[in-house]
Amino acid sequence: MLASRVAAKRKLKADAPFLAILRAHGFPRSPGPGLCATSDGDALYARGYPELRLLDDARVPERAAVEQAETALESIDPVLRICVTRDVARRYLLGYCFGPNLASADEDRAMQRAEAIRSPRDVDLALLRATLANVGARAIPDTYARWRLPEVLYLFEAFLGSDVVARVLADHVLERVAELEKIAEPSTDPVWLRAQYADGAAREALSWMLRRVTSVPGQAIRADLAKLRDPRGTDPLLAGTINMLRWIGDPARYPMPSVDREVVAVLADDAIAMQARLDKLPMELFWIAGRALWVLGTERLGVAPLNVAGHILPKLVDQVAPIRDPGVVRLIARIAAQRAGQAAATAWLQANARHATPILEALSGLDDAKEAKPARAALELLTHAPGTTTVVDPEPEIASIFEELRKRLARVKKRDKQIELLRVANERYTEVRAAAGEATPEAYFTHRLGEFGLSAWGMLAVDAIEGGA
Repeated sequence: MLASRVAAKRKLKADAPFLAILRAHGFPRSPGPGLCATSDGDALYARGYPELRLLDDARVPERAAVEQAETALESIDPVLRICVTRDVARRYLLGYCFGPNLASADEDRAMQRAEAIRSPRDVDLALLRATLANVGARAIPDTYARWRLPEVLYLFEAFLGSDVVARVLADHVLERVAELEKIAEPSTDPVWLRAQYADGAAREALSWMLRRVTSVPGQAIRADLAKLRDPRGTDPLLAGTINMLRWIGDPARYPMPSVDREVVAVLADDAIAMQARLDKLPMELFWIAGRALWVLGTERLGVAPLNVAGHILPKLVDQVAPIRDPGVVRLIARIAAQRAGQAAATAWLQANARHATPILEALSGLDDAKEAKPARAALELLTHAPGTTTVVDPEPEIASIFEELRKRLARVKKRDKQIELLRVANERYTEVRAAAGEATPEAYFTHRLGEFGLSAWGMLAVDAIEGGA
């Protein structure tokens, strides 16, 4: 049912006025080299962007750098951008060696971490080895290793170079395989299970780094991975791990692993698998936007609903920032309309004003308010920096959203109109919570309907949310 709704929306949008405007400015763009504004941008994507990190040498006061590093270590969602100030990144890596999310769990370790973050120590090979040793020994129990460990490893790569970090990381993942081979039966202990997520994240990070290593070190690493023994007949976890590493080492010789095919589709830049994934789940585009647009081109920015509420918007801006395309301008305008993404979107708009302005001016003149309103707001941001973009207490605004929703639902009888009201309310609710810094701003919408006498609309709200925007 959901698939049919998505297909219907695509058909309706095929001749939408906003598409005529985008096409007049060169939409859609083809995938691969030439997609970006500069050859440097193309080179970044060819090297695996946004699965890497860049350093800048902007000066940050010590107190601010410490606070930024500690905030990033305590967050349950990504805080650091693709480009990170060198001193903030240094302190972040020094702190990660002791572990993230320690503030309320381990006071002694948190104090040691605080001292490390404030120290003048440089990022070196010894720190990388110590960090991976702690990860392997589960001395760093990172619940969010799935996204945080790659971030850490990419920052080490930015400091020490791809060749060095990839070699040390390859040795680490091979050691983890050797440890798995000694285990008679997988554990159900939560700490052990979290370690498996960290191992998976490390393997994926290595796959991206191998795009960036120089020839001789890269060949040696790939050969070490490809010569792992055939895992048939072993424990499924061990078999999946070895199959993934052998494929990373020699994708021409070994088949793409069947485990986590969606992850592998992105790692492999597999256009067919990625297309199938996004056909099934269109909103997944915003989680893999950088690679998806590089591999598939920008056409989906004209057919996918651009409901960006609830996503990590500064990172979404980073994912598409180097790309020169009218669809990206439309996407950035939608992000700029969300308080949680306004600052990042404004910086992009102001840096790309010459390209973005005529597209936004044309979109702002449309009769369709969904297209015109964000375009007008984006044009305003081209000349005026945003004001306060955070919400201290979201509850008054949330209460207003639900009270207004109750009144409007009482006046509407048609199901489609009711779904639209619920969809808009959900988007507003998510935006408010995101601006307040909630880790999962989209959560609890249907639960909270009951607080405002709207329980009867719960199942319809589910349909509204699943149907997208």
